[in-house]
Amino acid sequence: MSFSGRFLEFVLVSWLLIIIPGPSVLFTISRGIALGSSGAVKTVFGNSIGLVLQAIFVSLGLGEALARSNLAFSVVRLVGASYLIYLGYKTLRSRKLVTDDKASDLALSSSKKIVREGLIVGLTNPKSFVFLAVVLPQFVVKADGHIPLQLLTLGLTFSLLAFLSDSAWGIFAGKSRNWIAKNPNLLARMTMSAGVIIAMLGVVLLFYHQSN
Repeated sequence: MSFSGRFLEFVLVSWLLIIIPGPSVLFTISRGIALGSSGAVKTVFGNSIGLVLQAIFVSLGLGEALARSNLAFSVVRLVGASYLIYLGYKTLRSRKLVTDDKASDLALSSSKKIVREGLIVGLTNPKSFVFLAVVLPQFVVKADGHIPLQLLTLGLTFSLLAFLSDSAWGIFAGKSRNWIAKNPNLLARMTMSAGVIIAMLGVVLLFYHQSN
């Protein structure tokens, strides 16, 4: 089978995996509640950039090295987990501000800052690194040559599909935030819940162990 045929199979498999709600969806929904639709999409955009960078690393062979190195995997995992916990803490602190007439500090965050936060989370997600390093090569057709280019094409495609799906979740969460904005106390509780979810995702990642 040619690469084009394998590519279509990859798109189908990737889409089926992506549409199943997981940690990335929970993170996006939590950001949508805290930041609104625009902030959620910006977060997803940054996250997708991080995923694209991972795809580039995988195409260069670095993804496989990370998947095989327990030390490198642990370092990336700890950085990513710590940053998620930090973002969760920031979101928790902002819950008191949504009861004021002014927008929260998070909502006023610059676009660059929101994108940067999403990028760091995406880039330091070791599970997606391992996924790309393990799954992408299964859809490569060696007879067609240009292996790095094939890997990069698959990785970029996965990133695009993830961006579309996660953005939809983020917009939905942001719309929900807008619907209850007239009740500041409820919005504060939702923001607090979002912060707890983000921090818990960090805790889960902190204790995540790579399977052999």
